[in-house]
Amino acid sequence: MEEEKGKNIIGTIFLVVGVILMVVISGLIVQSFLDSPSLDCVATNNITSSNQTILTQSTSTLTPVGDGIASLNANANNQTWLEFDGVDDYIQFSAGNFGTDSKVTFSAFFKIFDNTTTQSVFNNRQDGNHRISLGPISNSRFTFSLGNGTSSQDVSSPSDKNFVQEDRWYHIVGVSNGSYIMLYIDGLRQNNFQTVFYNGNMNSTNELRIGLRPDGINDLNGSVDDVRIYNRTLTPADIIGLYQSNSLTSNNTLIPVFFSHIVSNESILTTKLDYLNDSGFNSITDVEYYNWTQGDFTLPDKPFIWIWDDGALSIWNATILMNSYGYKGVLAGTTTYINETGNLSWSNVTEMITTYNWSIASHSDTHCDFVGNAFNQKCHSQEEMDGNFSVSKQKIIDNTGITPITFIHPGNSWNSTSMSRCILNYTLCFGSGYNYWNAKYIKIDSGTSNNELVRIELDDSETINNMNEFLNYTLDDSKLQLKLNLNENSGTTTYDLSGNGNNGTITGATWNTDGLFALLTEGVDYSIGATTGLFTILNSDLQWSEMIVSWSYDNFGTDCPVFDAEQMKDLFGAFLIGIISFLGIIGILIGLIWLMSYMKPLFSKKDGFQSFAGN
Repeated sequence: MEEEKGKNIIGTIFLVVGVILMVVISGLIVQSFLDSPSLDCVATNNITSSNQTILTQSTSTLTPVGDGIASLNANANNQTWLEFDGVDDYIQFSAGNFGTDSKVTFSAFFKIFDNTTTQSVFNNRQDGNHRISLGPISNSRFTFSLGNGTSSQDVSSPSDKNFVQEDRWYHIVGVSNGSYIMLYIDGLRQNNFQTVFYNGNMNSTNELRIGLRPDGINDLNGSVDDVRIYNRTLTPADIIGLYQSNSLTSNNTLIPVFFSHIVSNESILTTKLDYLNDSGFNSITDVEYYNWTQGDFTLPDKPFIWIWDDGALSIWNATILMNSYGYKGVLAGTTTYINETGNLSWSNVTEMITTYNWSIASHSDTHCDFVGNAFNQKCHSQEEMDGNFSVSKQKIIDNTGITPITFIHPGNSWNSTSMSRCILNYTLCFGSGYNYWNAKYIKIDSGTSNNELVRIELDDSETINNMNEFLNYTLDDSKLQLKLNLNENSGTTTYDLSGNGNNGTITGATWNTDGLFALLTEGVDYSIGATTGLFTILNSDLQWSEMIVSWSYDNFGTDCPVFDAEQMKDLFGAFLIGIISFLGIIGILIGLIWLMSYMKPLFSKKDGFQSFAGN
């Protein structure tokens, strides 16, 4: 009996120890499972970023792109140009590259840092005479010269206009129509027609240069951008379109100003109004124009100013008819004419202002001639000028309660003296420029700067075709021989975008930029092959432009565990825990077997537990 009790105790001990070990080991196993590193491999995507500067005619390949481009941003340098040092910098083009057409146009944007010397934008001097010379000259004017190698014809901007300012961008254009040559500055023609001696041959032994004459003088001390040559005569609308296409000029909005005197045929006036309305033009007044220059008014799309001068009664008919189109005008009143028989009354004028939103400007008191002798009244002395300016202004104030801000010289008769006296009484003073196919130009002096608008005489003889030539500013690139956007911002080659291969070689001139970048649109400006990295230019104006492209790309892979020393210690600990757990199980089994071997004889006795208890 004592022996059996000992076996019972030993079996119980094995069983209890085994259970304790299993409980402890179960906790350790759970903790070890939580702490131990995973043995499984997982899919990964390591997204990586990169960037690249692109300068190409059509395509470039981005690299690397990994398993495919995930996202991309492309930006183009907004504005770059070349700067010339005034010593020996230039761009040179091969001799004989520019055809033989007698109709030719040269165009460029430029600025200078010294306005005291003659400088070359375009130049191809040969045999002592210019074939082509375009640029500023030493008396602070602009000039265009065209010749045949033995003789040449020069045209210049007027001495009282377009004083060449330093460090200011200008658009300069020289045009030949085969019979005459013309000079344009900032979209406006500067000269009357001149006889031309150009034989239509740009092919010569001398190369065309920008920035320096081939014989090494008239060097440009300034900057050049957006260079073009056409083998045709650009129209005024083309030239204005070119002028408005570049953002370098501080104000490249040209507002047409129509001048009319009477309404002799309402049907013809209606036709012109129909054309303006169908073309999307909108009227503004001189006051709104001035407010726009001060940043206090937003111009409508395609604005125009329509001035009706003197004060004929038929202008009232124009007021009603223009109002039916939602248009308004400016009455340039000769104040002694108003209230005379056959003319507007002051009550008409007041209603035009208050009901039909017109404005009123002065056209002098007596239709005075400030320069010549064309009119009965002359205002040549300073006293006569001052009297006429102030009297007409006061009459307008007294009869309408409106203070006019604008004076318009009668008969386009003005000079620097009349302008200087005019601005003592008015904010804007209009004077004419030069006749040009039924059109004139207006000079405005606000007291601080000189600006210009296009003036178009709209009498009954003015056709819709003539109006359309000026008003619908378009640009036809046919017969384009050279086009340099100059947006490369690096290198010594200027790339020709005309398709003619007239690339230029840069000597000395350096690149400059405004530092601004324009965000490009996929599908409009470029396309991208996500898997190949092929970047293709869709917008031809971006050819040979500096572009900065940044993108991110996928790198797919599988991440399997690689264990370090600490992780190995954790795994070894888990192994030991497994051994101990195994021993716990063995202990439990031994305890159970031991107890069963002890209890079996007890169950096998005839009297069972009861007999055992009885002992």
